[in-house]
Amino acid sequence: LTGKDRRDRDLRKSMEADKFPTIRFDLTRLTVGEQIADTTAVQLEGTFTLHGVTRPATIPGRLVLGERRYHLWATTPLNLKDYAIGGLSKMLGLLKMYGDIVVHADVVFEAP
Repeated sequence: LTGKDRRDRDLRKSMEADKFPTIRFDLTRLTVGEQIADTTAVQLEGTFTLHGVTRPATIPGRLVLGERRYHLWATTPLNLKDYAIGGLSKMLGLLKMYGDIVVHADVVFEAP
């Protein structure tokens, strides 16, 4: 979300969030890179599903390893048109929403 009520409402409408409420990444491969202290660079490979469209994706991230807890941060750019999302302009094209967005993930895994 952007923090702007009208912009968030327009984005949800363009993305048809009621019809496609889930954004999903299915991990098929994790490649480990350089480690500095407790933080490891990783590359996530898999498929990204948005607006009912699934596409392959490779996403760079950082993984912090704890004793019983793992914290993953990842960021990737996406183009909404790649996921069949339209309705990005209003008022006969005077107002336009950029098709390029950035998706951020911040996930914590805890061992039982």
